[in-house]
Amino acid sequence: MNSLTQQGREFKVVYNSSSLTGQVAAVEGGLAIAAITQCTVQDSLQVLGDEHGLGNIEPMEVSILRTRASRSSKAVNSLNAFIIRALRTQA
Repeated sequence: MNSLTQQGREFKVVYNSSSLTGQVAAVEGGLAIAAITQCTVQDSLQVLGDEHGLGNIEPMEVSILRTRASRSSKAVNSLNAFIIRALRTQA
């Protein structure tokens, strides 16, 4: 939103969701555009950029949440490490 404001573009927040599925549904339904990580862009989506009149967006923060009890789980530790590697390679 900061990028749009700096460009002097008018916009309206029409949907807000912490769920990727919800965000993608709003985009696919033609209701919105969304800022999502590159590694989560599905084939049904189009990446917008300078050629569409949209500049770069500020880096966004991604959080991984887990319980203390999950620290002893090899499966959760592996998934956690995989997600971190995947996001870092996209940066």
